[in-house]
Amino acid sequence: MQRIISDFPIDEKTLENYEQSLAVLCRYFPPLITSLFATARRSRDGNLEWWSEREGQPILLNALPATEQAVLQEKCLLRQEAIRQLAGELARRGEPVHAERLHNLLKQTPQLVCYGINGEPVLVHWGIPQQPADPILLEEPTPRLHKGHWITARHHGCLAAILLALLLGILLLRCWPTLFPVDLPSDGKQLTELTKEQPNVSLVKQHDYGRIRVNLNWTNPNPDNAIDLDVAAFVRLKNQKKTGVEALSRLFGDYDNVPYVALEGDDRSGDNSHGEWLLINGSHWQQIDEVLIYAFIYSGASNWQNTQATITIHIPGQSPITTRLTEGDEDMPVSVIARLINVDGAIKVERINQYFDDRKSIDKAFGWGLEWHSTKGKG
Repeated sequence: MQRIISDFPIDEKTLENYEQSLAVLCRYFPPLITSLFATARRSRDGNLEWWSEREGQPILLNALPATEQAVLQEKCLLRQEAIRQLAGELARRGEPVHAERLHNLLKQTPQLVCYGINGEPVLVHWGIPQQPADPILLEEPTPRLHKGHWITARHHGCLAAILLALLLGILLLRCWPTLFPVDLPSDGKQLTELTKEQPNVSLVKQHDYGRIRVNLNWTNPNPDNAIDLDVAAFVRLKNQKKTGVEALSRLFGDYDNVPYVALEGDDRSGDNSHGEWLLINGSHWQQIDEVLIYAFIYSGASNWQNTQATITIHIPGQSPITTRLTEGDEDMPVSVIARLINVDGAIKVERINQYFDDRKSIDKAFGWGLEWHSTKGKG
């Protein structure tokens, strides 16, 4: 990560707005696209700074040869088009907030200051009104020949490189949905089922995994004896702080703050076809070490076979990951289903499907060392 340029003073609220805009990009796009916009930071003196993960010497666009300017501008246009297509798709899918943030980036892009870093464009000053002093605009380059020089084979080679870049760009746009699927509802995606034979799956490392949703669902064959299951979790952070997220213990968690895991509702009857949800804030995954997911039979069933319970983990941009709870003994109402482990910043999902008498037994078996106290049951 290197600093490109320092700017004017900035307050925390404005910095937060920058971070939210960049988070939308990181949620849906790979680094090839997100690196187009420099990262905004606040210095110790309170000034805005622009940083980039690109390695190499930053050079202003108009300080580069005309042929290199043309290549950088073409890359900008291609990446803008990818963002424009996604913004339209998000608007159609009913996500106007994210769509509007992307549209705002596109509105500003033609007037932004551009740097070239190792052959890649990086834009600064985005998200703020254009300053009148010394702007370096993304404009159509004027072809020029240096005095005393004639067009040579080298110039022909540069022109060929530009044409090749254009062709590759068109191909990239056509193949974009296949190469980089965006975070849209996972209906229709092929499931990744964890079994005894395939007990785990590792995901590609990302800066931001977005909103991770864990769903516990089950059937209720006998309406007169409604089944009630609860989903819960043990959470350990990178700083080794540990807690539980569980309705029975009145620990409902917090999605936006520590521990970045929270329950969403509590289905007590099984009549809700959507079941119960546990939410994990994947934007803070780098601060989470492990999430151990478990469920227990609160009422209405003597064993897990009778519940036909299924856990499905929805991670943006990934196929849903699922496993079935069908192996529990009658006298063991608590099931440790799976765990999400932070392995060098990436998510590894492991199927566990082990059964216990109570939650304290889980704590002891997996060595968490949590503090337990008596509390009133739900309802």
